[in-house]
Amino acid sequence: LNRKMHLKDVIQRFNISNFTVYTCLLGFSLLLSLRVDSIIKWNYGLIFLPLWIWNAFVLVGVIVGVIFWIKKKSLRQDEEHLYQFKALIVTVVLQFLLFLTEVLIVVSIEAGWRHWRAILSPLYLLPLLSLPTCIWSCWRKRSVEV
Repeated sequence: LNRKMHLKDVIQRFNISNFTVYTCLLGFSLLLSLRVDSIIKWNYGLIFLPLWIWNAFVLVGVIVGVIFWIKKKSLRQDEEHLYQFKALIVTVVLQFLLFLTEVLIVVSIEAGWRHWRAILSPLYLLPLLSLPTCIWSCWRKRSVEV
């Protein structure tokens, strides 16, 4: 009986979004390790595929969120839903900067570029956007994962 209740509790607390993120990061880490050790000779675009799958999930979630926001006019009049929509937009901007960095890394590795300051330039913007995001979330008493 105790084991059954424990399993039910684990299933109820299961967070599919965290599972997806960690699975994609694990897949990327494994593929990158195999590529660096020359066990596989795949193109780096394929090595980064798990990260791009994660970004595709984010994009689909954003599209669904925006469509839902547009169709439900009552949500736009509720202040809490407005803050949730703004948080969605901020999260998408931060995620886009990570995606842009991934693309620049893959292109630079394949092309042999070594201008790392330019390649990693989207990451320089993350702290500039993350700090106001954290302040905004504290001000609105919202949890945020930056």
